[in-house]
Amino acid sequence: MTARASDNCVDRLLSVVEASGRALLATPPLLLVETERRVLEALRVVLERVGGRVRGVVIVVDDTVEETRKCIRVLCSTNKALDVFATCSILELVERVNQLASSMRALREAISKGAEELYDKYVEYARELDDVTRRISRYWVESPDTVDEVIRLSQSPVQSAVCDSAVLTGLISSRYFASSRIVKVVLASEIAGGAQTDYAARAQVVLDKLGGDGDVVVVTDESKLIALGALIHRYATVVC
Repeated sequence: MTARASDNCVDRLLSVVEASGRALLATPPLLLVETERRVLEALRVVLERVGGRVRGVVIVVDDTVEETRKCIRVLCSTNKALDVFATCSILELVERVNQLASSMRALREAISKGAEELYDKYVEYARELDDVTRRISRYWVESPDTVDEVIRLSQSPVQSAVCDSAVLTGLISSRYFASSRIVKVVLASEIAGGAQTDYAARAQVVLDKLGGDGDVVVVTDESKLIALGALIHRYATVVC
């Protein structure tokens, strides 16, 4: 289920760091989904090997997206050390199960009243429900405590909790970077505000405020390349 950084990604990142002297490594705004795990894995390996040559690591979390905000609230509302990426992915799956179950109940009621044309849609939802349930089951094998906690919190009102950049830095650093002092997690809303609805525009504001050209090395995954567009060519970029 987990996405690991490739050796090519790590090697490329190491070569950029060694060539630049003391680079600032930064991510574009992340959604904390499984495909982005490899980015943090690569950063972890680099810090273990050449941490002294890295000026800092800034992990930007895109809290302007509702799904990410929900995940952040869950992470900050539990006292358990949950896997960040698994938590966000499981929460998305659990919410989809709830949506499908609700839709299927409404379809069953309509079909029972004679709307037989909706049967194919019901079957479609049922197949998707089976698929989503299987995906949750795979997480249950790997991280049963995380699944249980996410389900518990998703079924009850999440208590208001302080969940700012400092809290997220602690949650992520303790798991990936041995609480390294040069790692900082920042929220996109704290830097870019809420005005930039376009992802590339939001990323540009964030990266511009982190440092000038040649100062920031952007570490990203393939899913972000198209969204970042021409912006990506302004920075040294490593794709994991």
